[in-house]
Amino acid sequence: MRLAVLALALTIPACSGRSHFRPPELPELIATVRPTAPLAASELRLIGGERMIWDVQAKGFSIARAELVVGDDEATSRVETGVLASAVTSLRHELVTTLDREHLRTHRAHETLVLEGKTTVIDAVFDEKSYLISGQALSSIPNVQTLHSALGLLRAWVAPDARAGVLPVLVAGQLYRLEVAQPTLTELSGTSMYRIDCRIGSLGAVTLWLTTTEDHAPTRIEMSTADGKLTAELIERTVAH
Repeated sequence: MRLAVLALALTIPACSGRSHFRPPELPELIATVRPTAPLAASELRLIGGERMIWDVQAKGFSIARAELVVGDDEATSRVETGVLASAVTSLRHELVTTLDREHLRTHRAHETLVLEGKTTVIDAVFDEKSYLISGQALSSIPNVQTLHSALGLLRAWVAPDARAGVLPVLVAGQLYRLEVAQPTLTELSGTSMYRIDCRIGSLGAVTLWLTTTEDHAPTRIEMSTADGKLTAELIERTVAH
């Protein structure tokens, strides 16, 4: 988130000081009724030439920087812990997604996770029926997304009458079910925003604030887990024309 919206989850080890990533117990979705239907969107709203940077904080301290850069058919993101967090543990996560804009999904993904000096590289290929990691078919679940394409779908989907839905999302080689509640209109720092409450598998509860403007920029992302809360604030956004 990169997060494009959900990469924020990968910074959890930087806060907890764990040497291995262990997802916490699953919080309940904030929505009254958990969605079951696939989330429906009309496009991947990732704007070519767009660049966004978020400051990731825990307990009021800046612990990481997240950056997302979007091209015509590719999105690239990077999350890396700062000096303060690196004194406890270090993390770097990079993701490159080749977008299939016509079919509203991911085509290929190359992911690198460096946690306390240990590097994990994951290459995945997607189609409308399944996905493969290192050439091995792991699931017949259709339209699996990466963090990038999931964010693009959410930005296209959000509207006052948008219906709750579900997205399958691949994060660090693990498949998670992203449950998305119906958005609500609210204010953030005096600006009208859409608030979207979600949960993503065993990673935790996620809340996004998207602008009500046509681009639906992700201004804030919060993630709550058994270890505490992380907040990513958008501090820079540019669009090259």
